[in-house]
Order: sequence, then structure tokens, then C-alpha cells
Amino acid sequence: MVTNQNILMQNRRCVFEMIIKLTDKKREELGAKMMDFRVTAEEGNRNTFERMTKCERFKVGKQWDKDVLEKNKYRRKHSLVINKVLPVVLQIVGTEVQNPRNIKVHNVKAGTQTVANILTGLARHVMDSEDNNGQYKKTQMFDDGITTARGWLGLDIDYKHDPVKGNLIVKDYDPFMVLVDPACTKYDLNSEEGGAKYLITDEWVDKEKLETQYPQHKSRLMGADYSSRRESSGPFSRLVNYLFNNPVSSVTDDYRDQSQLDNPVNSKSDYNYRESITWWKEWKKGLYLQRQDDPLNFLAITGDKEMSEAKQLAEENPDRVRIVSKDRRGKPLVVPVLNKTVMVGDFILEHDVDPFNGLTNFPLVRFSPYFSHGYEFGIVENLIDPQQQVNWSWSMELNLTKLLANTGWIVGSAIGKALNFLKVHGGEDGIILSEKDYGGKIEKMKLNEFPAGFDVMTEKGSRHIAQISNVRMEEPQFDDKNMSGKAIALKQQSSMTGSAKPFANYDYTMRLFGNLTIDMIRHTDVYSEDEIKAIIDEEDLIDARLLDEARQIITSMLGQVGYEIPTPPDMTVPEMVDAAEVEAYQKLTSQLESEASRIAQELIFAEIQNIGKGRYGTTVDQMAMGPTMRIQQSIETFELNKALIESNQPGVARRLLIEATDVPNKEEIIAEVPQMAGVA
Repeated sequence: MVTNQNILMQNRRCVFEMIIKLTDKKREELGAKMMDFRVTAEEGNRNTFERMTKCERFKVGKQWDKDVLEKNKYRRKHSLVINKVLPVVLQIVGTEVQNPRNIKVHNVKAGTQTVANILTGLARHVMDSEDNNGQYKKTQMFDDGITTARGWLGLDIDYKHDPVKGNLIVKDYDPFMVLVDPACTKYDLNSEEGGAKYLITDEWVDKEKLETQYPQHKSRLMGADYSSRRESSGPFSRLVNYLFNNPVSSVTDDYRDQSQLDNPVNSKSDYNYRESITWWKEWKKGLYLQRQDDPLNFLAITGDKEMSEAKQLAEENPDRVRIVSKDRRGKPLVVPVLNKTVMVGDFILEHDVDPFNGLTNFPLVRFSPYFSHGYEFGIVENLIDPQQQVNWSWSMELNLTKLLANTGWIVGSAIGKALNFLKVHGGEDGIILSEKDYGGKIEKMKLNEFPAGFDVMTEKGSRHIAQISNVRMEEPQFDDKNMSGKAIALKQQSSMTGSAKPFANYDYTMRLFGNLTIDMIRHTDVYSEDEIKAIIDEEDLIDARLLDEARQIITSMLGQVGYEIPTPPDMTVPEMVDAAEVEAYQKLTSQLESEASRIAQELIFAEIQNIGKGRYGTTVDQMAMGPTMRIQQSIETFELNKALIESNQPGVARRLLIEATDVPNKEEIIAEVPQMAGVA
């Protein structure tokens, strides 16, 4: 119900609709719609999943087709795997680990920098929380994307530790358990044109947990039909499926291509249910409720009853809210609404309309290294053919070497045991044979020369992998010993230039995730005011700008009572300095700075009330304290010191040189006074 309290309190969103109680008819209709989504998604993603499966197998070293592998094994032929793909993936993923991304919030319109700093601290808290382990999960998303073409990262609200407000949790997903709308042609799933209509995520959940959570649905859970084929529907669907050999529990562990797996088995359904969540959008006739003191803050309202209540509220509070029911061209507004439908098989457990209080974006973002109008591919896919060339040529070389080393025998005649003995033991070292057993003649066939082309083919395959991936596997032992640290750093950087596009997409993904994070924070009440204050203290968000503003407030307050802050004592003539005057000034300065910190904290706390106002966006940059950034800064500092000394200028201060390194016990080294040469 729309009331003054839930619309106007602290600029928070209100929840008009919660988990919906479904009638049997509504449940059947909604279930059919969700299954239609799944049918379309499974068909539209099938080819992509086949390509993804092959890429994943090539990364982990499963690079021979099952049939070929079995035939070679039967013929006693070697099927070598010289995995050149894995080092390429590790090199690129290692670059991401060494160059962690940092999300920074900025004011877009009608906001404040202080609130942007608060949101930056909250977003960082979400990622760095011990329960979330966000840095690891985003690296896993990156690894999945580089390998298979799809990586996923999401947010949700978990009520395990806080059953009232809940906690924001970062979720990573198996890329083979997420179905995306195949009609989506834009990288941003939430694009109004070309975006996704729905997303489906699957997760295996302990049977006992769900049966305890939904005891009234236990029998329906046990008989849930996982088959997405809809040959029949209605109350007799399970009987028809059984009669026509459509198994009730037609479910696999995930959407990996079963034909490519070594031992495809359904190992998870014995003790788990496959719970699926369909996030889907629908457009409804509606209106927006707009705050007069924050024109950028709109609350979408749908439903005749809710719209009537909102209009009444606007009439009663014209100075605080207003109704927007038509666009600039006078057309009635339609507004997007996010839905969350939780199912096990074909049975709906929950249906939640507007689960995040007005947020209409999907709670997942994807990472794809290369994305062209809906077609996704990763780094590994184009390395498969040259990798097969490497494996084939090395295997053929070994098999041919083995064959040439055991060319065979020329005999007069051989039958029975003698012939069988020669077949079995003829290739053994030090074998002794009698000519009389072989018609008076036995000699080894002449050894053929080894063809030279195999080595060339093998090296070509390795070069093709480096050329296609555009990643050079640097070997430091071959670097020029006289190369400067700066030159080495530049060489390493240039070796990753070919990965610029995947990293650009990765930065875009993290920016979308940053926007999702701050929208979730602003639309929900997962962070209380006390929690926000604690995070402000922890993140040290009081910057120089706030301190300057606080100092100006102190100066103004003192000026109003006729007190002027004294100027610092003149220290130019030491013998004229009054020690007592210096001590008094330092004490006053310390008191003023302490008071300025307190006022600055009050200023930033006051901004918490405005966290929902204005519009904010995010940028992504490299974390200043990331390993690669620290190494680069250290190299540049030492290069600068060297250049200054060579030009007969004073070098960089000893303290700054030590601080530029990552050596342990830096403070002790700095504090230790070095002895001059020749001084005992």
C-alpha cells in the first residue's frame, strides 16, 4: 500500500509487490511461460555450449576426440597432448590478477562528490567482504570468459545472517548453468533495444534443504518434470511423458555437450534438486512517482490499485511528490518490471514481482572477450586447430620413431610358434634368434630415414598459437642483460597489447557490475545507517576537500566570536624563535585539526541521508597498490634516480627509494642511519 511514510522516508524505494501467492491456474500459466523461455534458450544456446565445451576441454588438456583416442589406443599408437593453450590462458589471467580493477563512483547529475565517495566505499566493501570474496570471484569470471567465451558475475540478497534486511552477496556462476535470451544482440543485457528479455540460472540445492523449506510442496518436488520438451501439458503430462518414453527426471548436471565428455553421468540429482531462477522483464502500463526535491528520482508504479493510491498521495502532498503518467509526446507511459520466478523442474516454488524495490536491471553481468552482435567467442576457440596440429605432429613423430626403430624382419620361412615368437619379441633388445627356425635366413630390415617435415610442422603449430592469441610467452633468460628496468617493463607491456580488446570488454563488464552494485545499495535497505558509518570509518573516506571545508567552518565560527587564528611563528632566524610560542601554536594547531576531523566526519555522515538522490555512475581503473602498478612505479623511481646521478644532479632521496620497493621491514631500514664510507 502506498503511504506517506514508505514514499517519503529517507528517499528509499518502497516495495509495492512482494512474493505472489499463485492460484493453481496462474501457476500453470506462469509455469508454461517459464518452460517456453527455457525451450527457446536451450535451442538458441546449444551451438554456443558445444563450442564452449570444446574450449574448456582444450584448456584442461582433454584435446583428443574420444573415438580417435580409442582407435589409437587399440592400435598401440601414442596420442600426445603438448598443451600450448593452457600457458596462454594462464598468461592472460595472470595479467588480470596482477592488475586488479578498482571501482570508483562519480557524480553524473544532481549528486555530490561526498555521496560518490560513500558509494565507492560501500561498493568496495561489497567486493572485499570476507563472506563475498569478490576479488576471487571476478577472477574466476575472467578465467571462464577467456576460456569459454562466457563468464558471469552477479549480486543477490542473502538472508542467512540477517533475516530482516539481508546482506548483498557476490555470486559467480558456472557458465554452463546460465541460459541467456538468444535474441540478445547487445553486450549490455539491459539495453532497451537488443537487450535480453530473460536470464535463467540453475543451481543444485540439497533435497533436504528444499523439502524442509517448502514442506507443503514435497510431493511436487519429488515428481518435478525437468524435461523442457512440452509434448504434453496439463494434469496428465507426466503419464503421457512416461508412455512416450519422455523421462520425468530428464536432467543433466549442466549444459556441457555430453557427447564430448569422457564419462557423461548425472551425478548430482541423487541428493539434489536443480533449482532454476528465471529473471525476466515485462512492460506494464504505469506511471512514475517523482520527488519534488530530487527530480532524477523516479519510482515506477504499476497496477490499478497502486496507481490510484499514488495519485491520491500526490494530491495530498503536491509540494513533495508529483505524478508523471505521460511522456514528452503525450503518450501513456509503459514501465519495465523485473520478475523473479523460482522453479524446480516444471513446478514453481516462488514468484516475486519487483524483487529489488524498483531496480529493473538483471542482477547478473557477463564477460565475453570478443562479442560481435550477439556472437561470443573467447581466446581458446581460435587456438584449437593449431593445438591439434601440434598434438598430431608430435604424436606422429613419436609413433614413426617407434616404427623406424623396429622396422621388422626378413626370414626364409616361419610358421607356428617361431612366427608368433618373432611377432611378440622381435622388437626387444638383445634378442637371440636361430636361423634354422626361420628357413635358414633372418635379418633386420634396413632402417628408413626420418622425414624432416615433422619438426617443421610442430614448430609452425606453436608459432600459429602465439600469432593467433597475440600473446608472447616471454623468457627472461633471453633478455639483453643491459636492458633497463623501464625497457623490460615496456617489453612486458607490449607483449600483452594483443589482449587489449578482451581487457576493454572486461573493464566494461566491471563498470556494469559497479553500476549494478550502487543501484542495489540505493534501491534496497541492506545497509543500515550505522553500518554505513562504520564503513566510512573503516575506509577512511574523509578526504582533503572535506577537511578544507571543515577548517573553513571552524574559521568562520571563530570569526563570529571575534577570534582570529594566529599566524605561524617566524622560524627564519632560529635564535629569535620563542620556544613557548612555538609549542603553544603547535598545540592549537593540533586541537584545530582534531576538531576539523570531527566536523568533517559529521559532514560525511549528514550526506548519508542523500544517498538515494542524484544520479551516479562508475569508472574502472587499475588498483594503485596492485603488484604490476607497484613494480612499474618502483622501476620508474630507480630509473629517475639513475638519470639524475648520471646528469650530475642529486639523486632521489634514500627514504623515497626504499619506500618505492616491496622489501620487508622498510620502516626499520629507513630509520637506520647509514654510515658514511671511511667512518668507523
